[in-house]
Amino acid sequence: MFYLSCDLNEPAKYSTSGKHITDKDGIIHPSRTLPTFVLLLGCEGVCKLEQNGVEYSLEPNTALLLFENHQHIGRIPCTLGQSHYWCHFTLRSPYSIVEGESA
Repeated sequence: MFYLSCDLNEPAKYSTSGKHITDKDGIIHPSRTLPTFVLLLGCEGVCKLEQNGVEYSLEPNTALLLFENHQHIGRIPCTLGQSHYWCHFTLRSPYSIVEGESA
């Protein structure tokens, strides 16, 4: 698992946010590499995403951070009605991505 390590003395810079609801069967999250971080908060259903070669399962009451300038891609179709909040942001201070054991 990968973690973000940063100095929060300077706040993150908000970009955009919203709520996604899967309203069709067979929807797979597209492959993207974005210039922003994306915080995902799972509400309903399951969305499987891969980042840095690791597959994650966004489920109700879970969170996932997608790193800027790193490819992320859906691996299987999201369940019908799957929903999550998303928030794009950038960091103003230097940061590092650290690999470690999951809790």
